[in-house]
Amino acid sequence: MKKISFQCPFSINRYKSNRVPKGLFVVAKAKGVYTESKMPEEDFSHDQEWKDRAMKIIGTVNTRFSMDEICSFYADVKQIHFSK
Repeated sequence: MKKISFQCPFSINRYKSNRVPKGLFVVAKAKGVYTESKMPEEDFSHDQEWKDRAMKIIGTVNTRFSMDEICSFYADVKQIHFSK
């Protein structure tokens, strides 16, 4: 996995502690990173199964995408949960 020295100004998880946002899976599916049909039921899941799946998605995004694409990806996730 390549190291990223630039910090995106988008924190999708700070507000909800260590819970995984459902929007991560929605955006990952739309971008072809997550191919399974199963999605978390809650907006923010604390289940270890979803944390493990989220780590795989994050690893894939951070290694396959450019920095601009990474920032855009996480901005899209943030927009799903904090669109107000």
